[in-house]
Amino acid sequence: IDVTYGGPRAHAAIAGQTLSLTPYVGVGVNAVAWRCGNATPPAGGLMNGGDPHIAATVENRYMPQACRP
Repeated sequence: IDVTYGGPRAHAAIAGQTLSLTPYVGVGVNAVAWRCGNATPPAGGLMNGGDPHIAATVENRYMPQACRP
C-alpha cells in the first residue's frame, strides 16, 4: 500500500511525499506482519517473494514511531 499525501488538507511539509506499507508472512498460523515507512523489515518473508517495499520520502519526524528506522 503506497500512500501519497496531497490535497487541500495535506500539511505542506509532507504534501507530495510517500509512505509505504508492505505485508510480510508473520510468525504463526495465518499471521501477517507489516513493514511501515523506513522501519526494519519484520521477521518472516515477503508475501509475494519479491521486495516491492518503497522507501518513504516523508521525513522520519513526521512518521509514526513504528515507521521509523
